Amino acid sequence: MKVTAEKNEKVAKMIFASIYPLYLNRLVKNGRTKEELNQVITSQQQQITRLEMAMGVMKSQIQTMQSAQSEGEQVEPPPPHY
Repeated sequence: MKVTAEKNEKVAKMIFASIYPLYLNRLVKNGRTKEELNQVITSQQQQITRLEMAMGVMKSQIQTMQSAQSEGEQVEPPPPHY
């Protein structure tokens, strides 16, 4: 099966519940188990959660810096000029 942008887009739009059995069947044919698939999915979801949390922290830091700049305050002193 050739991977194309159209196929990737189609899969991205699918609901996970409809894809899971397809993944499972493919893995079972290759000698893998349902537990292995579940472990990978759980690990990926944990990574996504950590990244979303880190992104939220970064967004709040950016907003704090932007609001400080808009109020005329400097976040860091300017570097010395030589």
